[in-house]
Amino acid sequence: MQYIVNAQEMKECDARTIEYYGVPSLVLMERAALACAEELLQGSYDLSRVTIVCGMGNNGGDGLALARLLYQKQISVQIILTGDQVKASEQTKRQLSIVQNYQIPFSQADLSAGTEWKRALEQSTLLVDALFGVGLSREITGIYAELIHMMNKCSAPVFALDIPSGIEAGSGQVLGCAVQALTTVTFAFCKSGLVLYPGADYAGTVIVRDIGITKESFEEQTPYLYTCSTKEIKNWLPRRPAYSNKGTFGKTVLVCGCKGMAGAAYLSAMSAYRAGCGLVRLITPEDNREILQTLLPEAVLTTYSPEAVANSDQDELNQLSKALQWGTVIGIGSGLGTSQAAKQLLELAVTSTNVPIVLDGDGLNILAVKKELFQTLAKRPSAITPHLAEMSRLTGRPIKEIQQNLVETAADFTKKHGVCCVLKDARTVVTSPLMNEADDALYGPGHAYLNLTGNHGMAAGGSGDILTGMICGLAAQGMDLAQAAIAGVHLHGCAGDSAAAAAGARSMTARDILDHISTVLKGV
Repeated sequence: MQYIVNAQEMKECDARTIEYYGVPSLVLMERAALACAEELLQGSYDLSRVTIVCGMGNNGGDGLALARLLYQKQISVQIILTGDQVKASEQTKRQLSIVQNYQIPFSQADLSAGTEWKRALEQSTLLVDALFGVGLSREITGIYAELIHMMNKCSAPVFALDIPSGIEAGSGQVLGCAVQALTTVTFAFCKSGLVLYPGADYAGTVIVRDIGITKESFEEQTPYLYTCSTKEIKNWLPRRPAYSNKGTFGKTVLVCGCKGMAGAAYLSAMSAYRAGCGLVRLITPEDNREILQTLLPEAVLTTYSPEAVANSDQDELNQLSKALQWGTVIGIGSGLGTSQAAKQLLELAVTSTNVPIVLDGDGLNILAVKKELFQTLAKRPSAITPHLAEMSRLTGRPIKEIQQNLVETAADFTKKHGVCCVLKDARTVVTSPLMNEADDALYGPGHAYLNLTGNHGMAAGGSGDILTGMICGLAAQGMDLAQAAIAGVHLHGCAGDSAAAAAGARSMTARDILDHISTVLKGV
């Protein structure tokens, strides 16, 4: 598990390292500079003319220390300072005194100054951004904005220290303007603003370097956000005994695919099988029978008449209730539509069963107008998998607001309704109230999982249907629903990455993701 921190969490951790453990701030600054120097010297950067742009906070101090280290390696380095030196942090004042003793050339940038600092930027082969660190919380204006705009216009690539200047460390939002970096070396822990969008687009390649700040400095409260490696996720998967049969690996019921949407049913069902589920039953309109029996003969099929269900035909409802109770997990909503029959089916699935349930697509659109069902969902393991528009309908909040507050939106929804929330975007967030106390530190209440796998090729119709099937397939095998949601999201992204590596992301379809689930799970 890797922690992902916001500005406040990093500030508290840094302060405790200094104040409680007694590691001097200048030592941490020196280690940060050494880490960056190592990356630059070992990388493929053109260090012919390096210009380091420094502010007056500790991020600027890191840049000044880096300038000295590069200078001592006989690298041509120029410093551009901006801000009031009187207001500089004590550590930055110390570093500035040192570079002055070494007579490293520097110039002061301000709106009324000459063009020396502008020429330094234009003639550089590499720019180092040490203007603002993770503590920035205000919109950038004036000379700072001018510097950032000029840095972005230069042909030289930018190497950012800790975070690109202008990116809010927690949300990844741009505070007026921001440096476009090729590489960002961040210290101790990854910052959420580096992996959430749009910050991720500005950070370039993110490298996390140890500088002596460790998890012990979090005291009793570990960071809220975390991610996991693929190896860790695979270790969560249930062991598959040699002495087994199809019932050993669980039974998934999927209620999906209205007339004309048999493809959604196929993708969900096949992905549940690919995830390792032993048996999958599809509940779908009679119109889809021939298509699905042709596409997926492995599935058990229960069909219904939408008209009969809409009219509350008791025989039809009894048959469907029995089919729903067959499963060890239920998934509902992919391509289901929002007809009266679909509403009846959702209510039946929620009220007549108590196994784990995953709601997707139209199941969420119906839930948005039948919010009373949340009271029943909260009494059992339940998960919702909304994309931004579906979350907007569920919460009444604008899509842009949700987009800018992904983690908070998912966490608030989980807290309010008591369900696992898989909020889907380019970075998917999973929050859950469902884990037991022993597992809280890993994937339970008080923590949120941020997924870093996947790519833009997955932004295609049917991708969400596959995710629902994978989550259900994993839960059917005995995984806790919240754990299955995290594993499903992660492995779904891995399958997308495998598909993109094989044929390119631009022309990917959902079936490419489906085909690569087996590649990802091979050998597990």
